[in-house]
Amino acid sequence: MPGVYFHWPFCRKKCPYCDFFTTFPFPDLVEAYYGAVLQELNNYSELDQEVTSVYFGGGTPSLLSASRLDRILQTLYSRFKLHPKAEITLEANPENLTRERLNDYFKLGINRLSLGAQSFADSELATLGRGHRAGRVEHIIKQARELGFQNISVDLIFALPRQTLAGWERNLAEVVSLPVEHVSAYCLSWPEKTVFAGKRKKGEFAPLSEDEELAMYRLTQEILAANGFNQYEISSFARSRFRSRHNSLYWENQPCLGLGAGAVSYDGKTRRRNAVPVRKYIKDILHKGSAVDFSETLSPEEKMGEAILLALRTSSGLDKQKYRREFNQCVEQRYRETIASLVKENLLIDTVEALYIPAEKMALADAVIREFL
Repeated sequence: MPGVYFHWPFCRKKCPYCDFFTTFPFPDLVEAYYGAVLQELNNYSELDQEVTSVYFGGGTPSLLSASRLDRILQTLYSRFKLHPKAEITLEANPENLTRERLNDYFKLGINRLSLGAQSFADSELATLGRGHRAGRVEHIIKQARELGFQNISVDLIFALPRQTLAGWERNLAEVVSLPVEHVSAYCLSWPEKTVFAGKRKKGEFAPLSEDEELAMYRLTQEILAANGFNQYEISSFARSRFRSRHNSLYWENQPCLGLGAGAVSYDGKTRRRNAVPVRKYIKDILHKGSAVDFSETLSPEEKMGEAILLALRTSSGLDKQKYRREFNQCVEQRYRETIASLVKENLLIDTVEALYIPAEKMALADAVIREFL
């Protein structure tokens, strides 16, 4: 099992654009959930496969105390074999971090921080409902560096309501000036049942045009590339040797164990999802030993489709030989007309080794992928 994901679903407040599964950290609920996660982890037999990536996501994992995080990690080490240089990531909100907490996390073996900056403009942070000011991110990064962190990632969101291209350029200029190894830049989406979606329906907010979104995306590619960040996935940019190991497991369709409410596991054949909400997850773990409430075994057709969908999100694209080995099929024959049409439209590059979307067309990846499905 190359990857292990822990979901820590607690947030002190819900961001108005977020549709991830989160809940408020009532002390009794946090304690019960913590115990259930440990029990779920202990239910797994020792595995021979080496774990190369551990990821604490949320929610807000930086609300986890060092003592609880230590107990989870020690339990993990007792159940699985970790690669000596395993990547251990903690998602963190800047307002939750202190020098003391950063030091505790570093001593426990957290070697990658993923900071939810989202913007470097206070007005935009207010729109996004974030709990920190722009200068806080630089302060936290400086402290993390002093304590020994050598792998720091920053998340940003573009195409915010009323955001201009010049405003987004200032965000990019700020992030490339910081000592970070990775940047994730996401275009704002408008999921149903979020506060943003409600404001959109009322006419209080309006999405930017597709042309404006595209201009921002291309500016992102241009500025990050010019400053040493190589794009390796639609929204992901990294300095040499600092690609997210955990997210790469997903894009390479590798097995990953998901622990916690709503977490998803995949073993290469079957996908399983744990129950939500938190109280149901806790109840199922305590009474049944498992919180799985959905399971599906993928058909060969579904696996082939997912292999293409995930690979074409990346700059390296679909490895033809790997596809042939795994599915005993030649992708060029199976999708001959689709490939020819996309190549003609300059939306796809077809080489002896791979199929991939050119960088200048990566913004259209979803439309390209749909042609194969």
